[in-house]
Amino acid sequence: MPKIVTCLFALVFFLLFHPPAFAQENVVINEFLPKPSTDNPEWVEFYNPTGSTVDLSDYFFDDDTDFDSDSGSSAKVSLSGLLPSQQTCYWELSSYLNNNGDSPSLFKIGQSSPVDTYTYTQADTDLSFSRIPDGGNWQTNQSPTKSANKCQDLAPQPTPTPTPTPSPTSSTSTATPTPTPKTIPTPAKSPTPKPLASPAVLGESQTESTPASSLNAQSSPSLSPEATKSALSKTKVAGLLTGSGIILIGLSFGFYLWYKRILRSSPAERDAGLNRILGNPKKEQSEGQS
Repeated sequence: MPKIVTCLFALVFFLLFHPPAFAQENVVINEFLPKPSTDNPEWVEFYNPTGSTVDLSDYFFDDDTDFDSDSGSSAKVSLSGLLPSQQTCYWELSSYLNNNGDSPSLFKIGQSSPVDTYTYTQADTDLSFSRIPDGGNWQTNQSPTKSANKCQDLAPQPTPTPTPTPSPTSSTSTATPTPTPKTIPTPAKSPTPKPLASPAVLGESQTESTPASSLNAQSSPSLSPEATKSALSKTKVAGLLTGSGIILIGLSFGFYLWYKRILRSSPAERDAGLNRILGNPKKEQSEGQS
């Protein structure tokens, strides 16, 4: 039970002393100056606590809370402007609020009761009634902190339509037409008989009448002498290397067969073969003596 009472007390305390914690659905009166010094206008400031831009043309301002007392009269101040979220703007008044007490009220069109109001009984010169902080609790006899934005200036400005630049037409052209020269007819010439062409001339005519395709074929790029010599030298080197390799392989294979044959022969045959190859002088000498 004590816990329940404590929770209820905390909830009531929060609701009474922290109203700005809850989001408002409408614009509110944030500050007003009912008694300015000489030649200075009265003004009232509005604050938008909602999360989106508000169109002030949906509201009007009055100096009392009685909606029907001056319905349709000029006492109601119609507002205008687009007030962004969490922003303020002011509206100047002309001797509208009483110095000895009044109830500045903000109405929304279509509703008979004000969405916000504040009643004062006495106003001091150049001291305002203000919510501190913006949208907070009312404080009296404050130094004015009028918003830097005028409500009317927050209305969207019409976008100027660009004026198209006239393009020059052909009628304004100053170019002088070029006169067309007259064609003078050329008298027809009688055909001149061609002389018989000599063989040399025929050769020249044949050269001149050579088709362009044959000229293109003759003018096709050919290998330079340096490139031809380089290709021939490479071919010779490759041929020499290939021939040398074949000869070495043949000699190796023959030596292998010969050496194998020697290994298979008897010692006497080997000695005879070596003497035959080396040409033993002793044997030749003995044969000569005999």
